[in-house]
Amino acid sequence: MRIGLINTSRFSAATLAGALIAAALVIVPTLGGLLSSGVSTGAAPEAGAPTMVDKGVVSGGAALAPGAALDGARVDQSVIRTAYLQVEIGDVDVARTHLEDRVKAAGGYASSSTRYGDASAPVLEITFRAPATALDDLLAAFRSEGKLLSESINSYEVTMQLVDLEARLKSLRASESAYLDLMKRASSVADVIAVQTELTHVRADIESYDAQRAALADQVAMATITVQLSTPASPVTDATKDFDLGREIGVAVANLIAVGRGAIVLALNAVVVLLPIVVVGALAGGLVGRAVGPIAGFAGNALGVTGRRRPSRRR
Repeated sequence: MRIGLINTSRFSAATLAGALIAAALVIVPTLGGLLSSGVSTGAAPEAGAPTMVDKGVVSGGAALAPGAALDGARVDQSVIRTAYLQVEIGDVDVARTHLEDRVKAAGGYASSSTRYGDASAPVLEITFRAPATALDDLLAAFRSEGKLLSESINSYEVTMQLVDLEARLKSLRASESAYLDLMKRASSVADVIAVQTELTHVRADIESYDAQRAALADQVAMATITVQLSTPASPVTDATKDFDLGREIGVAVANLIAVGRGAIVLALNAVVVLLPIVVVGALAGGLVGRAVGPIAGFAGNALGVTGRRRPSRRR
């Protein structure tokens, strides 16, 4: 039998078996490592818009019932309410004017705005501050402005925080009055300085806690509404969204390099590792065959089994 330029009849079966076993011991782990490493087929997904974790998220155009985030809330509770909406409209600037007019009529104002995107697909994000009592009516007006894509309403209570701040302020003001009385009765410069130092610390704490109380009270009184206005995307825009030709070319080149690198590594392993091991395996197989052959012949003769001898070929 001839395989390529090698005449296998010159090698014994044991020699060939040893060579094959040695080759398998090298090839199988190498292929397993290549398969497990894998080849990159695309770029990593880009980070999308910020994930909304607030309560009452609704998608697919469904609207959240007004006031649903405050079910069971008492009127005397201090609650901070915020809302986030994504609305698809025909004209961003026209919609912005409508929303600003509605918020101003309710006693609110636009605190910030951000515009991004190109001229064909502009996106405008506006943050409004409006009286909390008008929040539900404003949300209904925002929903009717266009197609509601998503909505998130969040509310959390700060009643205990305000109560704690009021208690601290009451205690500090009492301390302030006491220090003022001590100041009137101070008879020495040292006493005046000591009382003045403590009075300064107390007044600094009063100003800090009073600012925190005022900030919380403002958030309770004025709700925050953030609305994102966008125009409908064209089919071409949807098809080419997140497509970067340069990045895709880079990924393809990287895959080509990875495949070529794997082929080079495999060839080097075949020359440097596989060939010597195959030779050693063939020698070991030949030695085993030479050692086992006489034993097998002796056992056959003892059992009365004679093998057929192949006729020798002469060149």
